[in-house]
Amino acid sequence: MRSFVLIALLFPAGVMAGGDEEVGRTLYKAHCALCHGGQGQGVPPMFPDLVSKPVDAYAAMLRNYREGHGHEVMVEMAQSLDERQVDDLLAFIATFPARAPAR
Repeated sequence: MRSFVLIALLFPAGVMAGGDEEVGRTLYKAHCALCHGGQGQGVPPMFPDLVSKPVDAYAAMLRNYREGHGHEVMVEMAQSLDERQVDDLLAFIATFPARAPAR
């Protein structure tokens, strides 16, 4: 049990689910980079960064968008992805260097 908890703390949800980072890179370029930047830096305040929170937070946001809650553009984008693609996308986002939120 302790091993599972340690693994869960060390590896983000997308990575644990077996997402493919290279597929995620392609998806990110197609669906996310225009607004959120090539390395998730965003363009605050209009387009938030994807580096100031743990990947689990972005996984929760994507789930929320997929359920139809939130900004229309994000809802449409998230609903266009299947579960595997979400895992792949999160695996790629997990590679971004963490930074403090922009002010």
